[in-house]
Amino acid sequence: MAVIQLVRKSNGGRSTGSQSDLRVYATRETPSKRGAVRYSIGLRVSESTMKRLRWLVGDYVSADFDDEAKTWTVRRVADKKGNALSGQGKGGKSATVRFAVEQSQLAIFGLDVGEGYDSQLIDDDGDCAVFAAK
Repeated sequence: MAVIQLVRKSNGGRSTGSQSDLRVYATRETPSKRGAVRYSIGLRVSESTMKRLRWLVGDYVSADFDDEAKTWTVRRVADKKGNALSGQGKGGKSATVRFAVEQSQLAIFGLDVGEGYDSQLIDDDGDCAVFAAK
């Protein structure tokens, strides 16, 4: 069993409009002035899940992926070693966080650029939530 941990590398994110507890997706970032292409994994936490966990936009989180069980563990951290949850406009209460990865790592998470999947909340304790891929 391998658990892969994601920690702070970049900021940002955008919503995919899914109706699940957690939407996991992969994106390709536009090249910077240096011409470097970057890839990221985005995690979109639904409004109802944010309320249940009592999380707020601006909270810092880290994420662990268990490739055997196909579960994501998203943990709120106080030491800013994670990335901040960002809001999706004035009306939405969902939040998104993205983590930079290498393109070759996307397959480990069951993703390809532009793809995504939904996950269901299966366990939580307020600062830590476990989601199973559907």
